Amino acid sequence: MAPTISEVAARRYARALIDIAQADGLGDRCIRDLERFSSAVAGVPDAREMFDNPTVPVQVLKASVGEMARRLDLDQTTSAFLSLLVVRRRLGGLDRIIDEYRGLQDAIAGRIRGKVRAAGPVDPEMIAAISTRLGERVGKKLVLAGETDDRLIGGLQVIVGDRVYDLSTRTWLDSLRTRLLQNR
Repeated sequence: MAPTISEVAARRYARALIDIAQADGLGDRCIRDLERFSSAVAGVPDAREMFDNPTVPVQVLKASVGEMARRLDLDQTTSAFLSLLVVRRRLGGLDRIIDEYRGLQDAIAGRIRGKVRAAGPVDPEMIAAISTRLGERVGKKLVLAGETDDRLIGGLQVIVGDRVYDLSTRTWLDSLRTRLLQNR
């Protein structure tokens, strides 16, 4: 689904949904449901095409969304929200709304997200340890995802927001080369 929604509009839709979901204790459930729906649509090219096609009647789209929601066992709140997006022809912006929702939910929960980049696969226990230690340092619950970066020779980089904690071999070697050239 192509993004057909501005960042401001996506944030408004996400805010509206999170307000309702939090009041009903469904904050985590709604985001999981939205992600499952988005993945299901992404996995079926005909569905993506149908939802992006402005000539398809809203009733047909609502019926399709309703059927997908039933098959995916989505919560009623999520299903109603998806129907609203269909009626307003905003379903193409679902991925952007999901990103905004996740950001709002993280802010409410006092957590931040980041990445651990390494030359090879990173052990989940190592990610958990880094997350705990660095989370204590920044004063929030830190949720890190592992990522492989072939450009790194060894070591790792931890990216949290606009901060980069670079413990990579490449950076160390670049630093060493700079120091050696300065001491000529």
